[in-house]
Amino acid sequence: MVLRSMLRWSAELLHVVLLASLCAVLVLPDRANAQESRPSAQPKSIPTLESLPHTALPAGRFNSWCGESDRYLLDTNGQLSAYDADGKVTPIAVSPGRGLQCRNDGRQLGYVYNKSVLRVDIASGDSEWVASYEPPKRKNAVISFSPDFKSVATSVPLNFTSPAGSLKAVLVEDKSKGGKTEDPEFIKWSEDGAKIAVVYATSVEILDANGGKLGSMTKPESGYAYDGWFERDSGH
Repeated sequence: MVLRSMLRWSAELLHVVLLASLCAVLVLPDRANAQESRPSAQPKSIPTLESLPHTALPAGRFNSWCGESDRYLLDTNGQLSAYDADGKVTPIAVSPGRGLQCRNDGRQLGYVYNKSVLRVDIASGDSEWVASYEPPKRKNAVISFSPDFKSVATSVPLNFTSPAGSLKAVLVEDKSKGGKTEDPEFIKWSEDGAKIAVVYATSVEILDANGGKLGSMTKPESGYAYDGWFERDSGH
């Protein structure tokens, strides 16, 4: 499986594609009328997007999809809320930001704040402090939950608390190249939780779920990856 970045890199590197979907309505002729040699019916006009039945979205800024269902996170005047397809809303006592992650079933939210790793139950709003860490010097801490929230890949050592339970840490190390040290800039798990992509200044490494190296690729020094995915139909 190959991770592609949100940048316009080459095909072997991470990239993002904004996918737009366009629906068209195909009007088929009435076979019964055609067989009886009746005059053909007037063709129906193709409806516009605005005329199609839909549920109006609430006002706010879209933050991200939450899990594999139709749940999504919306920022309304600095307040983060989870919305479902049926319009049900659940306020979340978390400030909007890029570091938020949802479990694959959309029931929990994980985030990093002020040297702490927290886990929130979206339905109840209950928050758990699962780990703490010491900020590294001259670099950022990069922490990423696995899709099932059973593991967390991290560029810094974590000190787990009792609510963490069996949460497993996968420590991602710095990389030495040309006499320089490159620290992880971005971490992304595959959807099945079997692989981890780690982006450095000049390379991308693919690890297994335990941190073992599976492969690597180069990337331009310019640019920064802030999201990506693994291709399902690839063996990499």
